[in-house]
Amino acid sequence: MRTRDDEDHPGLARRTVHAVGLSLGALAGLGVIAAAALGLYALAVDVDGAEGTIPRAGEPVAMTAGRALALFDAVPMVDGEATFGDTRRADLEIDTLVFDRTPWIVAETVVTVERAERVDLLLAGDAEGAAPWSVDNLLLIESYVDGALHARAYAGETETLWAPEGRVGPIGPSGFTFAAGEIAVTRLVPPGRATVLRFTALDNGIDAAVSDLFLVAAD
Repeated sequence: MRTRDDEDHPGLARRTVHAVGLSLGALAGLGVIAAAALGLYALAVDVDGAEGTIPRAGEPVAMTAGRALALFDAVPMVDGEATFGDTRRADLEIDTLVFDRTPWIVAETVVTVERAERVDLLLAGDAEGAAPWSVDNLLLIESYVDGALHARAYAGETETLWAPEGRVGPIGPSGFTFAAGEIAVTRLVPPGRATVLRFTALDNGIDAAVSDLFLVAAD
């Protein structure tokens, strides 16, 4: 859904997530020195977003400075309801009188991570942590620890979002496009503990899209 004129941006498809090794200096735009080449690791993904169930944990990826996880491949701008309206997050409700109150899933990825002490987890449009990213309407970020919901927040532009436990708060400024590192999910991930993260791009009317998206660890 769009409430103002913006350039079309790419969006996403569901995918298995991979850890991406970064070369030294790749995160210079964020003032981060990347770790040396880290290799490529496939992670298990369990998507149960339609019911909002607790996702299955996979082998945790150690998020040390310089590591990046690819979350989404871009999904181009499309008619949201016509394309994704059959797959909804029935446990969520958007307080709107104009658009659909039950959002549909544009893209979804689940990863298990372990955040190192004093490391921030940031969102960016590329593995180098330099490119902006975008979503229409919002990116829901949910974290689970020891099989239970730990925290829930969103980035994007929407009216009040409700979950079973109450109102879901924003994790950054309202908007469709964000600079690299502008949105940090650090506070949703306790350090030193295996944490399941579910990233869900949601829409509830008219246009829907999401760009390439990466989770980047920076010190």
